[in-house]
Amino acid sequence: MEKISYILHDLLEKKGLSLYKKNRMLALCWHEIAGKKISSISRPLKLEKGNLIIAVKDSTWCHHLNFFRQELVTRLNKKFPDLKIRGIKFNVLNYWQEEAPPKKDEDEPLPGLEEAKKNGLSLSKAEKKLLDEVDTNLKEIGDKILHECIRNVVEKDLYLKAERKRKKLPACKLCRQEATKRLMEEGLCYFCRRRALNLYNKLEKIWYRTPWLSFSELKNVVPDLTAPFYNYIKEQFLSSLKKRIDSLQKQGVSEETENEIRQYLGMYIMNKCSLPPQKVREEDIKNISADFPQIALFYFSNTTD
Repeated sequence: MEKISYILHDLLEKKGLSLYKKNRMLALCWHEIAGKKISSISRPLKLEKGNLIIAVKDSTWCHHLNFFRQELVTRLNKKFPDLKIRGIKFNVLNYWQEEAPPKKDEDEPLPGLEEAKKNGLSLSKAEKKLLDEVDTNLKEIGDKILHECIRNVVEKDLYLKAERKRKKLPACKLCRQEATKRLMEEGLCYFCRRRALNLYNKLEKIWYRTPWLSFSELKNVVPDLTAPFYNYIKEQFLSSLKKRIDSLQKQGVSEETENEIRQYLGMYIMNKCSLPPQKVREEDIKNISADFPQIALFYFSNTTD
């Protein structure tokens, strides 16, 4: 049976978390490597293409540390030979940069682990048992920093779930995961909005050529498309067509605008009914006439001839 330490190592590499682990290790050992004086006015930010980015308090210290650059690289490679650090870059701008404090309103982010405990949140027996099992399995790792990081993530996740239950946060209408109001927009969480936008751009290009394609047909072209995202994106696409038609109507009557309105109406009907042009019936046109009561039947009075 493969050891959990090997499995976790491979998982971290695949998920891109190994770099986070390396940065964390450098931050924790910076005092030991750089010494008391240098570590008090600098801190490692991240490892980037073999170069360690160091945030420095001011430009004077930045200039002074240039003389110790090679010495620091030697110490780092002695402490962490696997990192193969080639050089150091000093950065003054990021030393004082801090995240903006959260707004003190009903929409403030969920608390951290310590704050959650102070608020009186406690874990159930089943959750405590799960945490104990995680702790037992993590003993095989042999890496104290990784052990601590994973345990903290699991523990914080359990406390956040308890906080979500207490606050009764809104759920995303696509993934059904709860999120703070700050991360929600139009009923979607941040991650679903990003995914929906990406899928929308793909489907829009396809629908402008073949607006009648249904979910099952699109699934062959866009394998990661799911039914909830399809329904949401289709609703957004139809809404954009409707806005375009309404905009053209307001421009006044001309041959050019009439042709455009007819074109967009055709796309709207074919997309809503999932029917190609040769299969669109007058009944289908009447069914969508409620969306465009004044123009739909007029523009399509001769389509079935």
